[in-house]
Amino acid sequence: MSEQSSSPGSTAARVLTPLIIIAVAVGIITAIVKMRQPPKKQDVERPLLMVATAPIVKSEEGLTFHVDGVVVPYREINLSSEVDGRITFRDDALRAGAYVAKGQPLLEIDPRKYALEVERLSKEVEQADVAIRESDVEIENTQELIVLSKRNVDLQMKQVQRMEQLLARNATTPSQVEDEQQAMITAQNQLLQLENQVRSLTTRKQGLERAKELAQARLEQARLDYEHTKVVSPVNGVIIDDAVEQDSYVPVGSQLYRIEDTSAAEVRCSLRMDELSWLWRKQIGKTVDPLAARGSEDYRLPQAPVTISYELGGRHYQWDGVLSRFDGLGLDERTRTAPVLIRVSNPDQVRLDGELVKARGPSALLRGMFVDVEVKVQPDMPIWRVPESALSLYSAQALRESMSPEQVAKAQASADHSRPQFVLWLVRDGKLAIEHVDVLVIEDEFALINGENADLRDDDQIVITPMGYPQVGLPVKVEG
Repeated sequence: MSEQSSSPGSTAARVLTPLIIIAVAVGIITAIVKMRQPPKKQDVERPLLMVATAPIVKSEEGLTFHVDGVVVPYREINLSSEVDGRITFRDDALRAGAYVAKGQPLLEIDPRKYALEVERLSKEVEQADVAIRESDVEIENTQELIVLSKRNVDLQMKQVQRMEQLLARNATTPSQVEDEQQAMITAQNQLLQLENQVRSLTTRKQGLERAKELAQARLEQARLDYEHTKVVSPVNGVIIDDAVEQDSYVPVGSQLYRIEDTSAAEVRCSLRMDELSWLWRKQIGKTVDPLAARGSEDYRLPQAPVTISYELGGRHYQWDGVLSRFDGLGLDERTRTAPVLIRVSNPDQVRLDGELVKARGPSALLRGMFVDVEVKVQPDMPIWRVPESALSLYSAQALRESMSPEQVAKAQASADHSRPQFVLWLVRDGKLAIEHVDVLVIEDEFALINGENADLRDDDQIVITPMGYPQVGLPVKVEG
């Protein structure tokens, strides 16, 4: 029993020994820490951020928009038969795809019955002329009789006056005076009948003249019908469709040919509303608000010059055009763009490297060609040209950390949130500065900046190297 149990002293020694060792170790560590001196602070010179810059340049060439377009016909003319009859002649070489000149004969409808109608109505006009001449002769003869009748009335009146004077001297009888008065009344009645006859003949002549005019109108219609038996091309163009053959009978209104007018061509494309806004503002020294105007000008496009390009075999063929009109009215519901038409007045004048060519490529703009449309605009505002690599995407959180509250408010006020937002980092007085910019267009690795909404200067240096965490006011060093 006494061998298995330990004394109280040995138990206390086993418990206290580890505690004493720990206390001694803590004391030694504390003494070492107190003996150690704190390190002295040293100011380390931070190297300046090295950046590459490019100068900002004011663009004098205006804006150029590139959009895709497709060539559409300027006009398509449907030739229909204006008379009925059997086709007696048709130029068999003039099929779909053939080129026709203005006035070139296409076909002829049997003209015989129309020639006979012209001859018949010509005789009617001649007959009306004869009747009118006969009426003129009758009127002339009657007017001569009226002159004689008036002389007879004058003589009878003088005779009545003499007989009345004789009766007053009792040299004649009352019955003889009455006989002379009766003769005078008879002469006056004859004169009145002749005058009425002249008026009747004049009225009949007017009826004959109206009948002649009606016959002449029918004759003109017959001559038109006779001319319409010969169908000719009304324009210079290409036959798209031919619907009849020789010896076929065609009624009035039946389609004969469909011809595309090649005197001009049109290109259909779509422009964004921001691109249209620069077109509306193209007037120098004046900002045009299209909603402020009234009248037909509200629905017209400015006549801006356009260059049409078509690539074939690595070569670019070009035509000159001009903005013509809207293709309808309103925006496309799917793309939210405005469809417009560009008119090319000389589709057969194609240029290659600035020189007119004919044999080395397409000789003219053809319907269905997919082309590149280059619209040139000269707006009334400053435009800056900067490298595309200098643009940084707008980040609201990052810019709040880099910009002052005033700069953040200005950037948010001028931002168009429907488009990507960009900023430029600048070097001013050896420090970083930032400017929110409105990018008009990006082309050829350069971006055009709207100078109205950006505080840019001629001596600004644009940072073109990427930076990890730039800060406004951070000192930098420019390479080179």
